[in-house]
Amino acid sequence: MKRNYSCVIGCTTEVHYQKGAGAAKGLQVQHQAVPADLAILVAAAIPDPKDQEAAGQGPPPTEPATWPWSPEALRARLSEARVALARGTQT
Repeated sequence: MKRNYSCVIGCTTEVHYQKGAGAAKGLQVQHQAVPADLAILVAAAIPDPKDQEAAGQGPPPTEPATWPWSPEALRARLSEARVALARGTQT
């Protein structure tokens, strides 16, 4: 599975939530994203929790947040991520 760090940008919004809901959280709500599904994508793309934390603690992106998936593409990415996690072959 190819790494998709745009998901990380969206998922790390939870880390910054005390500062208020940002554009990435708005996109998650708009696209009815399930937080647990996004967590699966993060775990598969960035398996080391320390790396996940570092991604969340960094400065906010300078570019506007965008939603990277169609509903079909998101389902496909989730399927790939689940297989990778089950096999222990995160990318």
